[in-house]
Amino acid sequence: MFILKGIDRIRFADTVEIMDPMTMFETIMRLTSQLYIDIGGYTHNDFGMATANANSALAAWAA
Repeated sequence: MFILKGIDRIRFADTVEIMDPMTMFETIMRLTSQLYIDIGGYTHNDFGMATANANSALAAWAA
C-alpha cells in the first residue's frame, strides 16, 4: 500500500499503444490495489486497440 501525499489522482496513458488488453487489465488492477487514489486512463488508436484497452481498463476499475 502506498499513500501519495498531495496527489489525489493519476492518469495512466498508453499513448504509443504498446499494451494489449490483458496487460492493460493487469496493470490497472496492480495500480488500483496499491494506490488509493483515482486513476484515469487514456489510450491511442494507432493500431486499433484503443477500445479493447479502454474496456480492459474499465473492467479492472470495476473489479
